[in-house]
Amino acid sequence: MKLRSIVLVTPILIFSLISHQSIRHKSSHNCRFWAIIMSDTTTIPAQMITDHLMAFRGLGYSNDDGWGIGYYVATSSSNHLAVIRRGEPSAPYDPRYVHVIGELLNSASRSAIAHVRRASSGPLEGIPDPHPFLRHGIFRDFEMIFAHNGTIPISPLYSLIQKTKPGYLALNPADYCPDYLDSDLFAIFIMQMIDLHPDSSVESCIKIAINQLAALITNTDAQFNFTMTDGHTLWAVKFSLGASDAVSLYYYPGISESDFWIVASEPLDTSKLWLAIPCSTLVKLVPDQAPVLIPLIDSDSSAFFTPSLEILYDNPGRLPVEIRYRNNAPTSIKIYDISGQLVTNFTLPYRQQGTVIWYGLDRHQRLISAGNYFCQMILPDTTCSIKLTILP
Repeated sequence: MKLRSIVLVTPILIFSLISHQSIRHKSSHNCRFWAIIMSDTTTIPAQMITDHLMAFRGLGYSNDDGWGIGYYVATSSSNHLAVIRRGEPSAPYDPRYVHVIGELLNSASRSAIAHVRRASSGPLEGIPDPHPFLRHGIFRDFEMIFAHNGTIPISPLYSLIQKTKPGYLALNPADYCPDYLDSDLFAIFIMQMIDLHPDSSVESCIKIAINQLAALITNTDAQFNFTMTDGHTLWAVKFSLGASDAVSLYYYPGISESDFWIVASEPLDTSKLWLAIPCSTLVKLVPDQAPVLIPLIDSDSSAFFTPSLEILYDNPGRLPVEIRYRNNAPTSIKIYDISGQLVTNFTLPYRQQGTVIWYGLDRHQRLISAGNYFCQMILPDTTCSIKLTILP
């Protein structure tokens, strides 16, 4: 299936140029991506793809370290050939971006991924956007176009790849070495799990990868959001360690079945059919099938998370108090006074780690007095508690 009509984009481009400052202020995490999967018989308006990709171009103002677009082209042998286009100038200032949209509309079959970059690791400036990455299996017949947004510590990621199968990086080398990119290594690690578990589904391999990496990163925030496609299926992951709102991810349309699906870091039009993907969730999207939402951490893998509470600064200490937590189930942190009366509570995201800051206000927004308090997090299989002493 080819999309043959090319839509005039000048009005949208003008709108993007005018409104880029507001888009910049809305940005909250590194990079953005957009992806689509279509059935062979889909008749999707080229206007929708053009509108989305031009709105996406505007996100390049706050993600100004280049852009990349990857898509699959059908061949006479019924296979799909991956095509990657990328540029170093910010997408709003690079006229080639518009040309590639036209190229995609005329040539793409089934799936495509677009990315705008805000560099956070490796070669930070002066290179084309390395996304999307194209990865091939070594031991399994699998190929994927992959894009990530967020930041992952490089050292534990590199060590995990080496430990999982020594020498794998020599067989499936990074595009940037030795000044590694976190997203480059992340794509390799996902591919490594798919490679080393040939009898497991791609979804199971993604879960293994996310859980192993999350277990290794314990002292910092990390954002694992990614999308990938093999030309037949589109996968998207929303997962972060730290604040639950650190990254966002949506799919479209939010209906039970569709002959095409789109995922994006944020809605790219005003339609009410964009649905937010829950935290710690993998979405599998296949044309003409219902979306499949898969929890990335379940009872079988909860051992990767050891629930805990700790005070980041002095205890005894003065307000505010910063409390770090790790939890493996929906819960809250509750603070009690010395008599056991509830002072306040904080609702925590599902299976996340992060921090909450208590400014010393009770449930009625009144400032508490100095003294002893108890901070408690109750989970199905354990209870974590800390005694707090607030100094005057």
